[in-house]
Parts: sequence; structure tokens; C-alpha cells
Amino acid sequence: MNRLCRRQGDRVEYAGVRRPAAEPGSVPAPESTAVHRPTSDPGCLKSVRRFVRETITAWGLAAFADDTTTVVNELTINAIRYALDKEGEPHGKAWLGIARTSGAVVCAVTDPNPAPPSPHAQADLAPTGRGLLIVDALTSSHWGYAEAAPAGKTVCAHIAAPRL
Repeated sequence: MNRLCRRQGDRVEYAGVRRPAAEPGSVPAPESTAVHRPTSDPGCLKSVRRFVRETITAWGLAAFADDTTTVVNELTINAIRYALDKEGEPHGKAWLGIARTSGAVVCAVTDPNPAPPSPHAQADLAPTGRGLLIVDALTSSHWGYAEAAPAGKTVCAHIAAPRL
């Protein structure tokens, strides 16, 4: 698993998504970004998928909408399943962001659970447990995580979009 996210002080930085620095010749900020806040309700996944598809299409990247939507959906499902309370108020809040950069779309989901994501093999007929394996396949293993302040983690994935 590549380390695409890293902790820098009180923020998480993502490979390919850099903030402009004060020095000349710094890498520019992402061309476009969008943020959405999922809730602990699994029903929010429909609005998450719609948000991603509409954003990617508005950026002129409709060819990448299916893969990006699937990756963000799987990361959001994990945040809901393992980090947010299903019985009422969430233990914390989750958010997702997508950024269009030169040559890629970077997706990130932050949740309050500090446990690292862990892909694992499932029985052939198991109804769940394949999300990170799907993310791994769609991103050619270009995904990772970092601790997020004050607690939790950010899981990010890099979807190559060479025609950008």
C-alpha cells in the first residue's frame, strides 16, 4: 500500500494535492476541489454517489465517474460501518473530499476512528468485506491513510486520469 496521505502538523496532505508554498517554483494547488459531509445513516450513500458523479462530470471527467464514484462509495461505507455510531449521534463526524489535479483525481474520506484500514480476503459468498480490495483494484494500489487531528484517520485514493 502506497503512503499517499501524510500528516503535516494539524493537517493531512495528499500525494498530488499540494498547497502552494511561499517559495518560487512551488507546486500549484489542485485545479478543483469539492467537499461533502456524509452522515451515519447508510441512506446517505445515495447522496454521496450523486455528489461525486455530478462533480466529476462538471469537471469534464465523465469517463472517470464510475471508478471515482465506486472508490468514494467504498471508503464512505467503511467510515459509516466502522467509525460512526448507528444508534443516534455519531461518535464524530466524517467528511469526504475530491480534488482534480494534473493527471489524477484524489479522493479522501476522514472519519473519527483511528484504526487503520485493513483489506482482508473474504469467503466466496460473504456479502461484505471486499471494499478495500475494490479500491485497491480501481486505484492500481494507489491508496493509503494517515492519522487525522484531533483523532481518527483520513483514507485517500489516487485515480489516474492521464487525459487531464
